[in-house]
Amino acid sequence: MAEAVERKSLLSQYEVGKKLGIGSTGTVYKAVNKVSGEKCAMKIIDKNYIEKTGGKRDLLRIYREIEIMSALKHENILQVIEVFESDNHIVIILELAARGEIYDLIEEKGRLEEDDARYFFKQLLSSLAYLHSEGIVHRDLKLENLLLDENHQLKICDFGLANSFGEEKLTTFCGSALYSSPEIVNGIPYEGPEVDMWSLGVILYTFVYGNMPFSGDKFDEIKKNITLGQFSEPEFYSGAHNLITRLLNPRASKRLTLLQACSHSWINNDAFYENVLKLFQDCKNESTTTASGCLSPDLDDFLELERRVEEESRADDKLNLSELKKSADEVSQEIEDKKDESLELEDEAGDEYTYDDMMKELLSIDENESEKKPEPEPELQNEIEKPLSKNSATLTESQCENELRNLLKTLTKSKDEADDFESKFNSVYENETDFILRLCDSSRTSES
Repeated sequence: MAEAVERKSLLSQYEVGKKLGIGSTGTVYKAVNKVSGEKCAMKIIDKNYIEKTGGKRDLLRIYREIEIMSALKHENILQVIEVFESDNHIVIILELAARGEIYDLIEEKGRLEEDDARYFFKQLLSSLAYLHSEGIVHRDLKLENLLLDENHQLKICDFGLANSFGEEKLTTFCGSALYSSPEIVNGIPYEGPEVDMWSLGVILYTFVYGNMPFSGDKFDEIKKNITLGQFSEPEFYSGAHNLITRLLNPRASKRLTLLQACSHSWINNDAFYENVLKLFQDCKNESTTTASGCLSPDLDDFLELERRVEEESRADDKLNLSELKKSADEVSQEIEDKKDESLELEDEAGDEYTYDDMMKELLSIDENESEKKPEPEPELQNEIEKPLSKNSATLTESQCENELRNLLKTLTKSKDEADDFESKFNSVYENETDFILRLCDSSRTSES
């Protein structure tokens, strides 16, 4: 009955349009407010599915994300308009980012022109300055989490890994592998803002150069490059290169802070720096001793709720879902009654699950695999690669992909030829990526 009432209330206010996408936590639709005519996005989350696949902690993180995003008000942070909840679903009405991910823009253009890169990066700095001044660290900044609205205004989204920072260091291993800082990669406790600054360096690199700064075929190779700050040398040097280098300093203490980044010559705007500095000063004057800066007391209470649930779920996995819905006031009172209990939010993984484990899963790499795939039969490999154009220079992965496409055109003029080629190809290579990597290696070997 509650579900029906909630659904009626929702559909009486919003007209649901086409599906925009499916994420890890829910499905997003385009919607229109029937009264105001305002276009928006509607994210529908199945609570039962989240609890079944990820447990109560994942559901709790969704509540936390909603609470954090609802408390943040900045033109470059995706705004939560309102939230509906029933027994089985959470529906979040969000600001519409009609132009999608900035990732798609870079993929379309190859890279951003320097003025465009500066335009978007300043918006990113402004939103992050606000976020950090509020005592919140994002921890998952990446191209896929930067959206664009109809007017090309940048919007940060996905605060599922966001958390407050303060006196105690954070230790949770989180974020996306190729955007992760040396501290995250090596499991070193961190303050918070410095890991976001590293991610900014990765993002700016992709803005101006069009590819990722850190890469590798094996996890250990990627980890080493990140740890040493050894990023791929670009074919040309952007005016932002010095800023990128200082953001990607592997020593957190030497890495640019947000204020230092805002005052860098490439930003080239004294007024911008002054506005950011004023934001920090105003928030410092208004904030109390709580870790979450200028945010509302409700969010402090909510974070205490998460700490309590983390502690209790480790001790007893029988926590009822209704516990997650307790009001902030009730939780605060319970916290007061249990001051002597250890309420650690960040010890989610402990010794049972390390960042190395997570990276291996993300990269689909099994480093315990002792047997390598045997080298392909030389005659068969030669038969497949014979039609390839010979080039004495080192082939890039993009060039190798072109070679594969040309090869397919040459050898698959009929269906029978295509089937024959597919059979031979599959007996030699694991997949197209394996072909490309072998060809890259072969061209490098012949060059040396």
